[in-house]
Amino acid sequence: MRKKVNKTITVKSNEVFDGKGCLYTWRGAGYPSKCHASKEISEKEPPMFILSPGATLKNLQIECALDGIHTTKNNKIQNIINRDVEEDAITIGENILIEDSEFWFCQDKCLQMNRANKVTIRNNKFYHSSFPILANTGKSVSVSGNYFYNVNRAIRSNGSLSNISVRDNDVQWGDCYLAASNKAKIDDYGGGSVEGIKNKYCTESGGKITQK
Repeated sequence: MRKKVNKTITVKSNEVFDGKGCLYTWRGAGYPSKCHASKEISEKEPPMFILSPGATLKNLQIECALDGIHTTKNNKIQNIINRDVEEDAITIGENILIEDSEFWFCQDKCLQMNRANKVTIRNNKFYHSSFPILANTGKSVSVSGNYFYNVNRAIRSNGSLSNISVRDNDVQWGDCYLAASNKAKIDDYGGGSVEGIKNKYCTESGGKITQK
């Protein structure tokens, strides 16, 4: 079933929003004539979903969102399929779990962390997306058991306040698996596989990647 969304859906505190497999497609403000906008859009476009503290979002598909899901605190996102999100598929807050989800053809970032803390990202799949995971400020971020295919930089930690631990991820085709910049840190606990990647590690401006 397809449901057209004309304005942001807010999931209330401690509520579980179960989409039961429905496809939610954006038709609100700023909707382009096609899913893919002709150029990068404004950072100020409305999200499709906002999760209030303690809310859970699960079992649905998202299509053509200009901005996807905004989390706040103590949120869970489970079994979501994101397609053709123009800005950020998920903007991450504090104590957030993202699992068993898929991300396809995201034009910008799949998972964006600007003020994130205590984040678990596990058992997700990322296809044909430029920046699947980006932490500008991401403290205590765990990334495990994910699959990346045809990406630019699969996992990027940026800034001195960002620290990410990774393990058991599989990566196929792309530019770089782990990228650390501007004094950010990544701890690689191994496992998984890397195939067809130009550079396993990319560091710049004091970024540090440590094999554990």
